[in-house]
This record gives sequence, structure tokens and C-alpha cells, in this order.
Amino acid sequence: SITIAATTSDVIIQNVLTVSSTAVTLGPRGDITVTGPGKRTVSGTARLLADLGSIYLDVRGAASFADGSVVQANGIDGSITLNAGSLSAYGEFRSVDEGGNVDLRAQTGPMLLRRVSQGITVGPSPQAVSLATNAPGANGLLTMDTPILAQGGEVDIDSAGSLVVSK
Repeated sequence: SITIAATTSDVIIQNVLTVSSTAVTLGPRGDITVTGPGKRTVSGTARLLADLGSIYLDVRGAASFADGSVVQANGIDGSITLNAGSLSAYGEFRSVDEGGNVDLRAQTGPMLLRRVSQGITVGPSPQAVSLATNAPGANGLLTMDTPILAQGGEVDIDSAGSLVVSK
């Protein structure tokens, strides 16, 4: 497992973080966890890859993912969970094996998801994509301008403010 915890500062991820396991037991075995009160920026060259595990991002500030960035969880129950103050994502989120989900939440600000192709992918088994903003009014704006491919799964979009869907 990889854990990055900041107590007072921002975190910028510019490289590949990979957790891999060869264990044969069921369920997640290697996780990536990033927590802290500041901003989290994932650059366009960055990859967060959990092979046979899950990815947890808990950020009280703004989370941003540049074009070209990839967050991917592989393996049984490999999920991506992101809780942020606000979210701006131009990268890809993938949970590509059995039982995993992609859950993206903006607690105090807007969510912008924008990508021309390959935005959020889950499946091929029953999985789910959940997108939510929790702040009322303009701060709760959820803009979904990215493709979602849910092979055999469901998609839930919930905005406490306005909702704009363009793809």
C-alpha cells in the first residue's frame, strides 16, 4: 500500500504511483490513499494505479486532474473513491474488473468533469459510477462533459446545485 498524508500543505503528484499484488486471495490487496486539508493536483503525466486494490483520495481543498492523468483500480472490488472540497478533472478514471466502482464527490464546491474521450470507465461486470456535489446553489454546480462507459453497471448523478450534462 501507498499512503500520502499531508497535514498542512498541498500535494502535487507528477509521477506514476503503482501498487501491485500477486496474492491469490479475494478482495483488494493493495491500496493508494491520499489525504489532507490542502489542494491535490495530479499532473498530465501522473498515473495512480492500484493493481488488485483500491484508490482513496480524501481532500478538504480543491482536487484537480490534468489532461492525460489516469486513476485506475484493477482487480476484484478495486474501486476509486474521491472526496474533495471541489473537483476539476480532465483525466481518466477507470475501475476495470469485477465489483469495483468510481465514486466522485465534491463537498463544498463545484465539480467539473471534462474529457473528449475515455473519461470514466467501469466494467465489464455490474459496477457503478456515482457523481455528487453537496453544496447548494452555485457552489453545487456539477458539469458532466466527459464520456461514461458503464459496461453492465449503473450511473448515478446527484447535484445539490445545477446539473449540466453535455456528453
